[in-house]
Amino acid sequence: MKRKKWMGSVFLQYVFSYFGIVLLSCAILGMVFIYSTIKAVDAQNRQVMEQKMELALQDLETQCNILEDIAGDILLHNEFNPSFFQESKFNEIELVESLGKYISYSPYTSQYFLLYSNSDVVYQSTGHTSYFSYYAPNILKTTGSKTLYSRITGVTHFTMLDYGDDELFLFAVPVNVGKFSGSSVRATLSFVISKSRVRERLQEVSGLYDVEFSVYMGDAGLCLTGENSDAQELADLGKQSLVQQNESYGFTMYLNYEENALYSLPWNSRLNLVFFFVFLILSFVLILFFASLTYRPIRRLMLKYGKEDESGLNNEFSSLDTLLETAQEKSKSVDEQIGRISRVMKNQMMLLLISGDYTDSMKNRILLSNVHLSETYFGVQYVQLMEAVGEPVCHEMADLVEDLSVDGIYLYAMALPEESAIVVLFNAAEAYEGQDIKESIVALFDAEQLDVEVGEGRVCKELSAVQLSYLEAKTSCQSMLLRQGEMVYSSMEKSTGQSDPLQYNGKRIIQMMNAVRHGEAEEASASLRAFLDELKAENCSEFRMRFIFSDILSKTVALAQSLAVPATEAQISQILCARNETSFYEGMQQFLLCICNGVQGEKGTAQQDKAQKIMDYIWLHYRENDFSMESLAENCGMSVSGVNRVLKKATNLTYRDFLISIRMEEAKRLLAQEGMSVADTARYVGYTNISHFIKTFKTIVGVLPSNYAKGEF
Repeated sequence: MKRKKWMGSVFLQYVFSYFGIVLLSCAILGMVFIYSTIKAVDAQNRQVMEQKMELALQDLETQCNILEDIAGDILLHNEFNPSFFQESKFNEIELVESLGKYISYSPYTSQYFLLYSNSDVVYQSTGHTSYFSYYAPNILKTTGSKTLYSRITGVTHFTMLDYGDDELFLFAVPVNVGKFSGSSVRATLSFVISKSRVRERLQEVSGLYDVEFSVYMGDAGLCLTGENSDAQELADLGKQSLVQQNESYGFTMYLNYEENALYSLPWNSRLNLVFFFVFLILSFVLILFFASLTYRPIRRLMLKYGKEDESGLNNEFSSLDTLLETAQEKSKSVDEQIGRISRVMKNQMMLLLISGDYTDSMKNRILLSNVHLSETYFGVQYVQLMEAVGEPVCHEMADLVEDLSVDGIYLYAMALPEESAIVVLFNAAEAYEGQDIKESIVALFDAEQLDVEVGEGRVCKELSAVQLSYLEAKTSCQSMLLRQGEMVYSSMEKSTGQSDPLQYNGKRIIQMMNAVRHGEAEEASASLRAFLDELKAENCSEFRMRFIFSDILSKTVALAQSLAVPATEAQISQILCARNETSFYEGMQQFLLCICNGVQGEKGTAQQDKAQKIMDYIWLHYRENDFSMESLAENCGMSVSGVNRVLKKATNLTYRDFLISIRMEEAKRLLAQEGMSVADTARYVGYTNISHFIKTFKTIVGVLPSNYAKGEF
């Protein structure tokens, strides 16, 4: 008997066919792939957010370290001891002045006050004093002044005090004033912090602009955006929650952010289920379409009713391509943002180093920036492009220079588009590797068809000497350009159609240089004075003025090197720190005098060398309070009378007058430009007796130091 052929529906025939099972498996695998891709994007998002949180907490820890450093500095100064400043009103005024010098240390606040445990007097950073019973309700905006007083004076470690204000809170640091002088007095240094300012700072550092985050310290909450939301509520809203902690100060940071844009709709579980069934339906439609082209029963039906569609099949993976492109673009955007933040932090580090602002606390910030500076030797090379290029080219070449780093040799480049130059800081294991680095940089620019001159600075073992290495590198580069008869002008000046800053009165500079070559110090100083007067009359910008000062100094140092006249570090550092025409002229006048004394000819060369040696030694040791003429004579290998005679002939001043003039000039600079207190200035320039310093300053300058600091001269 012949078996009857099984006849099922066309759909069942196709579903149970091998080809249908393969297509169905591919559809399911495609759905799994899309789902895993979305999850991978979310994981990358989460990693980026964690990196931003880490940057924010690192900056918060750094700022707290700065506040503790201020308290530690107060601990070391005796003028904050009540036994000292209660002796006279003058000492109390000096305390208030000294307290105000920390006003720009922290970007969080410039308002802080010092409160002693046995006193109700508040010493403010603004230079005023008041009673706490007045200060608390009027400045801190709180009614519980007695309770707040007890909380502040009872602080035993770095603490955050939230006294009920919606916007302000306190960072309180205990200070045992006079701990090292034998008479310790408890006090508390309190910083008034704005929550909105802290939030803005954390956003600037980490880039957390479009997310919701909060920061807590211990049991007290520094809540920047309100209470931390419940995890289930966040899930219902399509948000993710992250938590990070900082063990140094007990900070805890909560962050809530939106999930991936393709997966951030409400009710994710239901949406996933709907998405799954929709995808299956589309897959079966696709299977039936292929079946219509393959199986006769379906094809016959479509031919019968005239509904056969010969059009091509749309690409079902177009949405997947869009998803991948979106993920790649988002990843690229995040990487670029992190790169910009890292570049800004690196450039800030290099600016601090080459400007001479290196401190011990700055070392910790460099380590937090993930900058590798653990090798033995440091050096600076100044790369000057021979033609003006755009800002993108400068930054691109700086990145290529950093790519030359290898194990044991680390390069960090900072682009200066306005000068068409690149400053390169290298950290190497061996001192001789500086020459190899220079050759590699020149070869790199040659490959890019860019002509450059590279100036080298000294190789040093301390980061504090990087400033001098930078100056030497720039001076060396300028010297080479002068010998070639070339000068590279900045692209900024060319783009605006303005001439080079040195062309305002180039004849004056040429006259000064010619006078120096003939050893005529007075004529050189007069030419420089006339140039500065004309520059002041033009009312140029501070940037242009600083550029001109730097260029004149570089040319003068190059001229001194060509004349075989040595320039001391002390002289160059003083000129480099000039903030206005007066201080620049005073430093350059002494420098020009030293150069002219060295080029007056063979006659009297030995005497000039002795005078230069004496002046250099005085420049190096004038801050020492026990510095004497006997130690000067012994170091120079001369008698006391011989020292006085040589110095008198070279400067028309006796040893005592020359020493006083140096100390007074430095004191004027510290008072007027650095904002240093009278007591600190006296000790810095070598006086142990403040009264003697004030009397001497009044005799030489004509006004009291405190009046001079206020600009009353």
